[in-house]
Amino acid sequence: YDDFEEGEHYLELSVTEENMVEKVCSEFDKVVVIINANNAMELGWVNDYDQIGAVILAPGAGNTGFAALGEIMAGTVNPSGRTADTFVSDLTQTPTWNNFGNFSYTNVDDLKKQIAEKDSAAEGNMAQVNYVEGIYVGYKFYETAAAEGFIDYDKVVQYPYGYGLSYTTFSQTLDSVDFTVGSEGTAQVTVTNTGSVVGRDTVQVFYNPPYVNGGIEKASVNLVDFAKTDLLAPGATETVTFTIALEDLASYDSAEIKVAGGGYILEAGEYALSIRSDAHTPLDSKTFTVAEDIVYSEGRPSDKTAPSNLFDYAEPTVEVLSRKDHFA
Repeated sequence: YDDFEEGEHYLELSVTEENMVEKVCSEFDKVVVIINANNAMELGWVNDYDQIGAVILAPGAGNTGFAALGEIMAGTVNPSGRTADTFVSDLTQTPTWNNFGNFSYTNVDDLKKQIAEKDSAAEGNMAQVNYVEGIYVGYKFYETAAAEGFIDYDKVVQYPYGYGLSYTTFSQTLDSVDFTVGSEGTAQVTVTNTGSVVGRDTVQVFYNPPYVNGGIEKASVNLVDFAKTDLLAPGATETVTFTIALEDLASYDSAEIKVAGGGYILEAGEYALSIRSDAHTPLDSKTFTVAEDIVYSEGRPSDKTAPSNLFDYAEPTVEVLSRKDHFA
């Protein structure tokens, strides 16, 4: 129902929700906010109340999710989840906002009539959306835009992708990275429970490929693998080993800068592999070098069919988001 102030969107708090938060925070000194929503909402308001000491994201709870939530609230289970999206302060400033809406074609009445004759239930609404973000969707945009100096990250992002808290603390060390032989490499990470509560930690491995201004589009931060530890008692340590295929570090050359017809390429240069507590917060990193370009002309080993550009004839006339010249 329409319960929003003029100019607000449905991923902000409605008037009823604002009143509820105000009422609860005026009556209680300690408040926990539970976000039962599948979309990334604007949550800047949680910083406006000193009474709010914690925020728990509980989307898509299903039949048993809230029983598990009760255990987390009671402290019998230590949470170890991470956000699967980026929570930004103002959703109207995201690159996708300009493309939201129902942009219906106005010259397809004959086609609508044909559809209605075949299926009387069909509404016949035919719309189009320009997806101009390319690979710069979600955290890949925000991390790259921050690296390029295009945005003030702390003002734009409230909770990064991969963010999550625990009732204990952990340390993580990237012990080794080895890509010296073959088509895959390894990374070993040591995790230690440095707090006072039993818990699990999530290890997130990201990579940053070499990028040349105006070259093949690449994000500065890319998740390549993740894993959870076993339950670790205070002071306990676990070593987590990752096997990473080189092909997973390759980039797709859609602009055909180096690969005719488009395709995947692992460009020569220095690659950084890092472990992070979230997409924006590195804990440890190491670099390795790829000596020369590796072009997957027949497709990557995991590809059943070699990918290539199939829709060059339909190149968009819209301007597509590019990292070139710091997202100029």
